[in-house]
Amino acid sequence: MAESHCLETSSDLLLEIMEVRHGDLASAAARLLVLRGADVEAAMVRLLPKVRGSYSRFRCLSTLLYGRERLGREELTTVSGLIAGGDRRMRLVGLTILALRGDASCTDRIIECLGGRDLATREAALKALVAVGDGRAVDAVLAQLEKDAARRSDPHSSVIDLALNYLAQHSAPRPDAFRLACAAVAANWGRRDAAELAWIRVFLRRFSPHDMRSVDIPSPRDLQSMRSQVVDRMKDGALPPASG
Repeated sequence: MAESHCLETSSDLLLEIMEVRHGDLASAAARLLVLRGADVEAAMVRLLPKVRGSYSRFRCLSTLLYGRERLGREELTTVSGLIAGGDRRMRLVGLTILALRGDASCTDRIIECLGGRDLATREAALKALVAVGDGRAVDAVLAQLEKDAARRSDPHSSVIDLALNYLAQHSAPRPDAFRLACAAVAANWGRRDAAELAWIRVFLRRFSPHDMRSVDIPSPRDLQSMRSQVVDRMKDGALPPASG
Protein backbone atom coordinates (compact mmCIF):
# COMPACT_ATOMS: atom_id res chain seq x y z
CA MET A 1 0.00 0.00 0.00
CA ALA A 2 2.78 2.44 0.96
CA GLU A 3 4.61 1.66 -2.29
CA SER A 4 1.44 2.35 -4.26
CA HIS A 5 0.98 5.74 -2.57
CA CYS A 6 4.60 6.66 -3.33
CA LEU A 7 4.17 5.81 -7.00
CA GLU A 8 1.03 7.95 -7.15
CA THR A 9 2.69 11.00 -5.57
CA SER A 10 2.68 13.97 -7.94
CA SER A 11 5.93 14.95 -9.59
CA ASP A 12 5.58 18.51 -8.32
CA LEU A 13 5.41 17.27 -4.73
CA LEU A 14 8.42 15.02 -5.28
CA LEU A 15 10.40 17.99 -6.59
CA GLU A 16 9.50 19.90 -3.43
CA ILE A 17 10.60 16.97 -1.27
CA MET A 18 13.97 16.99 -3.04
CA GLU A 19 14.64 20.39 -1.48
CA VAL A 20 14.22 19.04 2.05
CA ARG A 21 17.60 18.89 3.78
CA HIS A 22 17.38 15.16 4.50
CA GLY A 23 19.40 12.80 2.32
CA ASP A 24 17.09 9.79 2.55
CA LEU A 25 13.91 11.73 1.77
CA ALA A 26 15.46 13.82 -0.99
CA SER A 27 17.07 10.85 -2.73
CA ALA A 28 13.90 8.74 -2.46
CA ALA A 29 11.97 11.50 -4.22
CA ALA A 30 14.73 11.89 -6.82
CA ARG A 31 14.73 8.18 -7.57
CA LEU A 32 10.98 8.17 -8.21
CA LEU A 33 11.41 11.13 -10.55
CA VAL A 34 14.17 9.35 -12.49
CA LEU A 35 11.90 6.36 -13.00
CA ARG A 36 9.06 8.49 -14.45
CA GLY A 37 10.66 9.15 -17.81
CA ALA A 38 12.86 11.64 -19.60
CA ASP A 39 10.80 14.82 -19.13
CA VAL A 40 10.29 14.36 -15.40
CA GLU A 41 13.89 13.26 -14.94
CA ALA A 42 15.05 16.40 -16.75
CA ALA A 43 13.11 18.53 -14.27
CA MET A 44 14.82 16.67 -11.43
CA VAL A 45 18.27 17.30 -12.93
CA ARG A 46 17.55 21.02 -13.29
CA LEU A 47 16.80 21.12 -9.57
CA LEU A 48 20.00 19.32 -8.50
CA PRO A 49 22.19 22.44 -8.07
CA LYS A 50 19.55 23.87 -5.72
CA VAL A 51 19.36 20.80 -3.44
CA ARG A 52 20.45 21.89 0.03
CA GLY A 53 23.44 20.18 1.57
CA SER A 54 26.29 18.48 -0.24
CA TYR A 55 25.30 15.03 1.05
CA SER A 56 21.68 15.34 -0.10
CA ARG A 57 22.89 16.69 -3.46
CA PHE A 58 25.24 13.74 -3.82
CA ARG A 59 22.49 11.26 -2.96
CA CYS A 60 20.08 12.84 -5.45
CA LEU A 61 22.70 12.91 -8.19
CA SER A 62 23.41 9.24 -7.54
CA THR A 63 19.83 8.28 -8.41
CA LEU A 64 20.57 9.05 -12.08
CA LEU A 65 22.34 5.70 -12.08
CA TYR A 66 18.90 4.06 -11.98
CA GLY A 67 18.14 5.45 -15.44
CA ARG A 68 19.28 3.73 -18.60
CA GLU A 69 18.65 6.13 -21.49
CA ARG A 70 21.15 8.71 -22.65
CA LEU A 71 20.84 12.03 -20.86
CA GLY A 72 20.13 15.12 -22.93
CA ARG A 73 22.72 17.81 -23.56
CA GLU A 74 21.31 20.17 -20.90
CA GLU A 75 21.29 17.40 -18.30
CA LEU A 76 24.87 16.40 -19.14
CA THR A 77 25.94 20.02 -18.75
CA THR A 78 24.37 20.14 -15.29
CA VAL A 79 26.04 16.90 -14.21
CA SER A 80 29.38 18.17 -15.54
CA GLY A 81 28.99 21.35 -13.53
CA LEU A 82 28.34 19.37 -10.36
CA ILE A 83 31.50 17.36 -10.99
CA ALA A 84 33.55 20.53 -11.37
CA GLY A 85 32.18 22.12 -8.20
CA GLY A 86 31.73 19.04 -6.06
CA ASP A 87 33.79 17.02 -3.61
CA ARG A 88 35.44 13.65 -4.28
CA ARG A 89 32.31 11.53 -3.96
CA MET A 90 30.43 13.93 -6.27
CA ARG A 91 33.20 13.61 -8.85
CA LEU A 92 33.22 9.82 -8.67
CA VAL A 93 29.48 9.35 -9.07
CA GLY A 94 29.26 12.15 -11.65
CA LEU A 95 31.95 10.56 -13.81
CA THR A 96 30.17 7.22 -13.60
CA ILE A 97 26.94 8.88 -14.75
CA LEU A 98 28.76 10.47 -17.70
CA ALA A 99 30.23 7.07 -18.55
CA LEU A 100 26.93 5.19 -18.45
CA ARG A 101 24.51 7.86 -19.63
CA GLY A 102 26.68 10.42 -21.40
CA ASP A 103 28.23 10.78 -24.83
CA ALA A 104 31.38 12.06 -26.53
CA SER A 105 30.39 15.68 -25.82
CA CYS A 106 31.49 15.05 -22.20
CA THR A 107 35.13 14.44 -23.18
CA ASP A 108 36.50 17.88 -22.28
CA ARG A 109 34.93 17.78 -18.81
CA ILE A 110 36.29 14.27 -18.22
CA ILE A 111 39.80 15.36 -19.26
CA GLU A 112 39.76 17.92 -16.44
CA CYS A 113 39.63 15.04 -13.94
CA LEU A 114 42.72 13.27 -15.27
CA GLY A 115 45.45 15.40 -13.78
CA GLY A 116 44.62 15.42 -10.08
CA ARG A 117 46.37 13.48 -7.34
CA ASP A 118 43.35 11.43 -6.35
CA LEU A 119 43.84 8.03 -7.96
CA ALA A 120 40.18 7.02 -7.70
CA THR A 121 39.09 10.16 -9.58
CA ARG A 122 41.64 9.55 -12.33
CA GLU A 123 40.51 5.94 -12.61
CA ALA A 124 36.86 7.00 -12.85
CA ALA A 125 37.78 9.52 -15.55
CA LEU A 126 39.62 6.86 -17.57
CA LYS A 127 36.63 4.53 -17.31
CA ALA A 128 34.40 7.30 -18.61
CA LEU A 129 36.79 7.96 -21.50
CA VAL A 130 36.84 4.29 -22.44
CA ALA A 131 33.04 4.25 -22.34
CA VAL A 132 32.16 7.47 -24.18
CA GLY A 133 35.26 9.60 -24.76
CA ASP A 134 36.34 10.75 -28.19
CA GLY A 135 39.85 11.36 -29.48
CA ARG A 136 40.32 14.75 -27.81
CA ALA A 137 41.75 13.06 -24.71
CA VAL A 138 44.47 11.05 -26.49
CA ASP A 139 47.38 13.39 -25.72
CA ALA A 140 46.30 13.95 -22.11
CA VAL A 141 45.88 10.22 -21.46
CA LEU A 142 49.23 9.42 -23.06
CA ALA A 143 51.01 12.07 -20.97
CA GLN A 144 49.47 10.73 -17.75
CA LEU A 145 50.19 7.11 -18.70
CA GLU A 146 53.87 7.89 -19.22
CA LYS A 147 53.99 9.26 -15.66
CA ASP A 148 52.02 6.35 -14.19
CA ALA A 149 54.05 3.71 -16.03
CA ALA A 150 57.25 5.03 -14.44
CA ARG A 151 55.79 4.29 -10.98
CA ARG A 152 55.38 0.90 -9.38
CA SER A 153 51.87 -0.52 -9.84
CA ASP A 154 49.22 0.21 -7.25
CA PRO A 155 47.37 -3.08 -6.58
CA HIS A 156 44.17 -1.11 -5.92
CA SER A 157 44.19 0.74 -9.24
CA SER A 158 43.78 -0.15 -12.91
CA VAL A 159 44.91 3.17 -14.41
CA ILE A 160 47.52 1.49 -16.64
CA ASP A 161 45.21 -0.94 -18.41
CA LEU A 162 42.41 1.65 -18.57
CA ALA A 163 44.75 4.13 -20.28
CA LEU A 164 45.95 1.44 -22.70
CA ASN A 165 42.32 0.52 -23.32
CA TYR A 166 41.33 4.09 -24.17
CA LEU A 167 44.36 4.63 -26.42
CA ALA A 168 43.67 1.33 -28.16
CA GLN A 169 40.07 2.48 -28.80
CA HIS A 170 41.56 5.41 -30.73
CA SER A 171 44.52 3.61 -32.26
CA ALA A 172 43.16 3.77 -35.82
CA PRO A 173 43.43 7.59 -36.07
CA ARG A 174 46.33 7.79 -33.57
CA PRO A 175 48.52 4.66 -33.88
CA ASP A 176 51.49 6.80 -32.81
CA ALA A 177 49.98 7.45 -29.39
CA PHE A 178 49.06 3.81 -28.89
CA ARG A 179 52.56 2.62 -29.72
CA LEU A 180 54.18 5.29 -27.53
CA ALA A 181 51.97 4.10 -24.66
CA CYS A 182 53.03 0.50 -25.22
CA ALA A 183 56.66 1.60 -25.33
CA ALA A 184 56.27 3.43 -22.00
CA VAL A 185 54.82 0.31 -20.39
CA ALA A 186 57.53 -1.90 -21.90
CA ALA A 187 60.26 0.41 -20.62
CA ASN A 188 58.89 -0.05 -17.10
CA TRP A 189 57.96 -3.72 -17.40
CA GLY A 190 59.46 -4.62 -14.03
CA ARG A 191 57.15 -2.16 -12.27
CA ARG A 192 53.97 -3.82 -13.53
CA ASP A 193 52.02 -6.16 -11.26
CA ALA A 194 50.41 -9.50 -12.10
CA ALA A 195 46.95 -8.05 -12.78
CA GLU A 196 48.29 -5.54 -15.32
CA LEU A 197 50.43 -8.16 -17.06
CA ALA A 198 47.44 -10.52 -17.25
CA TRP A 199 45.30 -7.82 -18.89
CA ILE A 200 48.06 -7.02 -21.40
CA ARG A 201 48.46 -10.68 -22.34
CA VAL A 202 44.72 -11.09 -22.91
CA PHE A 203 44.01 -7.94 -24.90
CA LEU A 204 47.32 -6.80 -26.45
CA ARG A 205 48.41 -9.84 -28.38
CA ARG A 206 52.07 -10.23 -29.30
CA PHE A 207 53.00 -7.48 -26.84
CA SER A 208 56.69 -7.94 -26.08
CA PRO A 209 58.73 -5.66 -23.85
CA HIS A 210 61.72 -6.50 -26.07
CA ASP A 211 60.26 -5.72 -29.50
CA MET A 212 57.60 -3.02 -29.66
CA ARG A 213 57.29 -3.47 -33.42
CA SER A 214 55.41 -6.68 -32.77
CA VAL A 215 52.49 -5.01 -30.95
CA ASP A 216 49.21 -5.62 -32.74
CA ILE A 217 46.58 -2.92 -32.86
CA PRO A 218 43.51 -4.70 -31.45
CA SER A 219 40.83 -5.80 -33.88
CA PRO A 220 37.40 -4.11 -33.81
CA ARG A 221 36.05 -7.19 -32.05
CA ASP A 222 38.76 -7.02 -29.38
CA LEU A 223 38.22 -3.29 -28.94
CA GLN A 224 34.53 -3.86 -28.33
CA SER A 225 35.33 -6.60 -25.81
CA MET A 226 37.80 -4.31 -24.02
CA ARG A 227 35.24 -1.53 -23.81
CA SER A 228 32.38 -3.83 -22.77
CA GLN A 229 34.41 -5.23 -19.89
CA VAL A 230 34.81 -1.75 -18.43
CA VAL A 231 31.19 -0.71 -18.99
CA ASP A 232 29.74 -3.96 -17.62
CA ARG A 233 31.80 -3.71 -14.45
CA MET A 234 30.65 -0.13 -13.94
CA LYS A 235 27.03 -1.15 -14.35
CA ASP A 236 27.46 -3.97 -11.83
CA GLY A 237 28.73 -1.58 -9.18
CA ALA A 238 26.82 1.57 -10.10
CA LEU A 239 23.69 1.51 -7.95
CA PRO A 240 23.79 4.28 -5.34
CA PRO A 241 23.91 3.54 -1.59
CA ALA A 242 20.62 3.11 0.20
CA SER A 243 21.79 5.17 3.15
CA GLY A 244 24.91 6.68 4.51
